[in-house]
Amino acid sequence: MRALLRLRVMRDLSGMNLGGLDLRALDLRGVKLDGADLAGAILDATRLDVGHLAGATLRDTTIYGIDLTDPRLRELDLQGARLRGVEIDIERAPCLFLRGVNLCGEDLHGVRLAGADLRGANLNGTNLSAADLSGVDLGGRASLAGADLRGVDLREANLYRADLTGANLAGANLQRANLRGTLLLGTNLDEADLRDAGLDDRPVSAEPSEHNRDPR
Repeated sequence: MRALLRLRVMRDLSGMNLGGLDLRALDLRGVKLDGADLAGAILDATRLDVGHLAGATLRDTTIYGIDLTDPRLRELDLQGARLRGVEIDIERAPCLFLRGVNLCGEDLHGVRLAGADLRGANLNGTNLSAADLSGVDLGGRASLAGADLRGVDLREANLYRADLTGANLAGANLQRANLRGTLLLGTNLDEADLRDAGLDDRPVSAEPSEHNRDPR
């Protein structure tokens, strides 16, 4: 408790190791956290100042309501983080590390993530309709099972061994996308543009992603 009280009055925590701390509901706006290690910290309802998070590590945290469209965000490590109620725009904040990020069930309609590294990401049930995902890397067993991908731009995207089980890709642009080894069971590809897409002889794989494995 004393440590948390000190955090409330300290204004510069740059470079400090705060990993695993319970920081829920704290108001840290105005506190400098540039380069701080917050890996595994509990950040439920924590208020953060995105202008002071450059180079911070937020791996394996759960973050609610953070604005990831701020161009001041530089080299923010969100690998494996569970993001809820966030605003995200890779064009405005290009230096975000999103590999393995968990955006399951989020509403990201029209989001701009062109060229992002989303390898191993959990996007199950996420609304990505009309999103710009051109050139994204969704390899490494990224999971988009049940995702709404209607009208999405996936030109030249890497979907190698991604899980698209039950996803809705109606009207999606998949020109020159890599769909080799992609799991397409029950996937809706009505009116999808598959020109020059890389496909297996058997494009439907039988092996689920790690996000959808039976835990037994």
